[in-house]
Amino acid sequence: MGKTYLACDFAKSFFEDYLYINFETHPDMKERLFHNKSLSLGQSICQYFELPEELLNSVPVILDEITFCPDLIRLLAQESGLLNGYYLLLTSYERDLPPELKLSPPVESAVLSGLEFDEFLVAVGSDWYIDVIRGHYMAGKKVPEIVHAELLGLFNDYLSIGGMPAAVNEYLSMESDVNVPEQHRLIFNSYYTEIGRRYPEKEALKMHQVYEAAAAQLQKENHKFQYRIIRKGATSTLYRDAITALTEDGYLICCEKEGEPSQFRLYYPDTGMLHSLIPSYVREQENTRKALIENYVMNSLILHGYCPYFWESSSLAKIDFLIRKEGSVIPIEVRPGENTRTKSIEVYRKDHSFPYSIKISQRNYETGADIRYIPYYAVFCL
Repeated sequence: MGKTYLACDFAKSFFEDYLYINFETHPDMKERLFHNKSLSLGQSICQYFELPEELLNSVPVILDEITFCPDLIRLLAQESGLLNGYYLLLTSYERDLPPELKLSPPVESAVLSGLEFDEFLVAVGSDWYIDVIRGHYMAGKKVPEIVHAELLGLFNDYLSIGGMPAAVNEYLSMESDVNVPEQHRLIFNSYYTEIGRRYPEKEALKMHQVYEAAAAQLQKENHKFQYRIIRKGATSTLYRDAITALTEDGYLICCEKEGEPSQFRLYYPDTGMLHSLIPSYVREQENTRKALIENYVMNSLILHGYCPYFWESSSLAKIDFLIRKEGSVIPIEVRPGENTRTKSIEVYRKDHSFPYSIKISQRNYETGADIRYIPYYAVFCL
């Protein structure tokens, strides 16, 4: 997600200099900083860099990948107050932080995710659109068609590029998305390497298989995950732990069926990466495009604190997402074009009450008696 880049860029922007330690790439630092138990963390850092201790009052220290240094974790868990007076930037995979590490003021934490569509607009220099999108969302009024077309074009760019900083930076540097899939492949490889480091070989292989099978499933008409897509003879018993690990570690996102958690869909935390996993000759097929947009909507809902689930009836009526908003359950349908006519909402209404439904499509803003039509690019407003 670019933790190291952001930490170093922040330090360079607001301070004259900074100190940097990476516990993953330099494992020897664990011994060098903590070999003398009588020294404080600040004293150990100053001793290593051969600097006066008072310098730490004005120079930030970046401690990268702190979970590779258990001694530091224990120190922070015991007393976060020992950081008073220092400028420290600590980075880690959130999933690796032990539960006993409860940082309290003056320590503040921030969780990084990929760029959402509004953040993508800022990155590409089109941030003025954000107020337009929000304003028309609040008013429920259509944006001018020329603006609507421009925003749909930017949204299509976002579907293929996604929000991973390396991919967005490549797009901006090259002024083209031609090399973006290569950046995604590098990220895939880093994921596989990380999985191989953290899990036994047999379990890591299962996780690789599930990770790739999730993309294959989303190319099918039915997006509900089926074990046979992994390989012949695959069962829940064989792969349940691998799926749990992938979702808990954040490599995949699980959306369960209402009332039946054994039935679920698997989405990717970045739609651009899913786009690169799908062969180019099937990306524009209606079902595949719907999957990409579903993936984008799922990500946005998760990032805004919702816990979406989906619904199906015995008559094959389907609601893509259900969220709890304003004290009610709101059904959301995702459509791959301008045609938003379905009977699923009416089927769902027979047994459920809700104030209104949301239909996300290529259509401009519109509000009916009990339906809100939201264009793709406005999902971050929900």
